[in-house]
Order: sequence, then C-alpha cells, then structure tokens
Amino acid sequence: MADTDERWRAAVIGGGGDAATATEPSLPAAITRRLRELAWEDKDKEKARTVVDLVDSETPIECDHEEGHLCPSPCSDIPSMVAASGGGGGNEEMGKVNCNEKHTYGEEKEKEKEKVVETKSELKPKPRRKNWEEEELTWEEKVLKVLHMVRIWEVTEFDPKMEWFEPTRLCLFNTAFFDLDKESKAGLGPPIHSLTSSDYRHLETSMNIISIKVVESDVGYPISIFGTVLARDQYDYRCVYLFRRSRDDPQIITSPEDMLTLTGPKRGLGAKDYMFFEFNLKMKGDDGVDKDFSKGLLPYNVVCRTGRLETLHLRSWLSVVEFAFVTVQYAVEATLAVKMLGGASVFTGRVTAWTTGNDEDEIVLYDSEVADTRTEITADGSVQLNRGLVVVPLDKELVLNICVFEGEDEAQSFEFILGHYDEEFTCKQGCYEFQVNIIWTAVKTRRRPNMWKRIGCIVLLL
Repeated sequence: MADTDERWRAAVIGGGGDAATATEPSLPAAITRRLRELAWEDKDKEKARTVVDLVDSETPIECDHEEGHLCPSPCSDIPSMVAASGGGGGNEEMGKVNCNEKHTYGEEKEKEKEKVVETKSELKPKPRRKNWEEEELTWEEKVLKVLHMVRIWEVTEFDPKMEWFEPTRLCLFNTAFFDLDKESKAGLGPPIHSLTSSDYRHLETSMNIISIKVVESDVGYPISIFGTVLARDQYDYRCVYLFRRSRDDPQIITSPEDMLTLTGPKRGLGAKDYMFFEFNLKMKGDDGVDKDFSKGLLPYNVVCRTGRLETLHLRSWLSVVEFAFVTVQYAVEATLAVKMLGGASVFTGRVTAWTTGNDEDEIVLYDSEVADTRTEITADGSVQLNRGLVVVPLDKELVLNICVFEGEDEAQSFEFILGHYDEEFTCKQGCYEFQVNIIWTAVKTRRRPNMWKRIGCIVLLL
C-alpha cells in the first residue's frame, strides 16, 4: 500500500500517469533533495536550474547549418561559407558565424561597404509571443510551484471505494502558504434598512443547504457518525462548518432518510464563483477502532446554478452521501430566534422554514425527534435551534412553521409569514404561545483583504 502511494504520487503530481506505471522514488524525497540543491546553489543562477526537471524544460535551438542538428548554443566555430569561397573581401571578422544567423552580401561595391547583415529572425515570420504558461519560470516561481505540488501530495489519499487516489481538500488554487484549517471570520452583512436603492443591485448570490444524507452505507444501518462537513466560498475560502461533531458526541444514522443535524452556516455563503465542500466523516467503532466513512472534496461551479433544488453525490470509502442545496439570487439573510412563552421547560416539536412559493425545499432548523437534540428551554424561554439562519431572495418572503408534539401526535401548528422588515412576531394558539425574532441583513459582495498575492505568473491564495 505504501509503495503504491509513493509511486502514484510521483507520477500523477509530477505530470500524469496511473498508479501502475508510476516511477519508484517518492515525491517528498525528490522534492527535499531538489530544495536542498537549490538552497546550496542559490548564488549560482545557472545551477539553480536543477529544479527545471520538476516543473519545466528548456527547448534547444534548432540549428540549420546541418540538417537534424540541435544546437543549444551558437555554433561560432563553424567556418563561414562566404569566407571559404573568398567572398566578402576576405574579412577576418566574418570568418566565423552563428548557425542561427544568415549573412547576405551584394555584388556591387557600394553594398559591399555597407555589409548589410540580415538575421534569420528578420527573414522568417516572427514567432507569436509566448503566453505566461510557456515562459521560463523564475527561481521563486519554480519554488512556489513545487511547494504547491507538495501540498497536493499531502491532501491526496487512496479511496478504496473508487480504487483511485483522490484529493480530499482544497487544491484548485496555489495553496503553498494557505492554512486549510483556519476558520472563516466573515460575519453577517449590513442591516437591510441601511441599504440605499443602488445597494440592492449589488446583493450577492447565496445558497441554502437543504440536507445531507447517507443514502448508501457499505456497513448497513445504524451507524454512529462524527467528524466535519465544511464549505469554502469566495469571501475567503476558509472553513465554514456545516456539521461538526466529536467522537464523544456522534450522531446515530438509522436509515437513508435520516439527515445529518446541521449547525451551520452562520452567515450567508457567497455563491458567485467556485465553491468547495469538504467531507471528513468517520464511523465510530465499538471496539475503539474508528474507520473513515466519507472523505473527499465536492467542487461546485456556481455559474451553472439553476435556482432549483440540486444534489451532489460523494462516493467514497464506505458510503454515498447526498448533498442537497438551492442557490438564491439577490439574497438577504434572516437570523432567527424562537421563544416558547408560558414557562415551559421542554419543547417537543419541529421548526422548519422555506421561502414563499417554494415549500418543497424546507429547511429543518429544529427536530426534537433526532437523537441528542437539546430540547430544554433556556431561562428566557428560547428554543435551542440547531440552525438559525435562512437565506431569502429579495423578492420573496420567509415562511416559518412551528409544530408542537404531544406524545406522537401533532398538537398545534404555527405558521409565520415574515417580510424583510418584520423584526418580531407573536402568535398564540390554545395553551401555546410563541415569539419569533428576526434580524435581516444583506448578502453583499465582499472579499477578504490581501487574500491573493501574485509573484510573477504564480497567484497565491493566502
């Protein structure tokens, strides 16, 4: 297994190929050796080209003096045909020529004095200018490229279900100096009542995560799941956790219809560019030995958004996980808080939300029937929602539904239709009374300062 890992990494990261045909030396050893050579020979720029075999190669100049001869440097020791034939007045300076040049002399005496020399490049059409991908990389650019290759090697693992090596974390950009574990600090946007009429045109496209389900399990059900599911968006590409549980607090999945109890995002996701979803879920073992259950990277190109319910599937390790979501254009954020008035100590029920005209894509914010749900009511009467944020289109309203259970039956159902300027709503039915508080904020276009840095032709994600 270890030999297969090393051979594949050396082949695929170094320039393609499969695990069966990869070369023997491991990539970390090769790169370490190269970096040491580069460090020792930093003062000698010619020797610094020892890294070329990792990232590029130099094409020799084709010499037309002799057919099929490749000449890496000017052939200054080849006698000129002009001097050999006695032409050009026997000029000794023209006794030797560069194979990459062509000299033309006129027969008339006046032209002979001018000694007009036309180079080969002037006689032939000028080659097109190379783009940045074809240009010779500088010393710093080559080092950055190699460091990114090392990072890709670190986050690539062999997936036994797919029988192939797959990246498990973000690697689309150059992440040589990017902290893959740093959590995003971007918060909610500005209050919508502070926006001007022109600000509404700059509202961002966002996304509601509807559900994450284990639709196939190679080990059957029930299973105890812990680990993380996170999103990376265009704001900073740092971690925005959707699901995070420790080994001591796993979630029990009993069927393909069970959803992971999501706790995020806690802000609107920016969905105008590429987004990435990283899964690192483990199955808790009864004998103390845990197993990788779902692990991998789901990229999503938001340009392909439809505005309708979409699903992505991650097939990895011991499962198939379904990821369902809906993109929202011109989005505003609704941060919700629900209070159960009347002095109750426990809330047994369900809280869901959706947008007007889209009741099929309901988002579960609270469900007391899910194991380990915190059903206790706090001192001020607040229900401990698992999720408290819903993204709403600018031209839609938010629908919030609260169901109260008595035993196995539904006793009461409350439905609130909330506009963008509603901040508090209270409703009483029978012996139950609920108060809903909403904070409306805008999902605006923004970027983390100094997120990108260009060094030559290499663009770093910092």
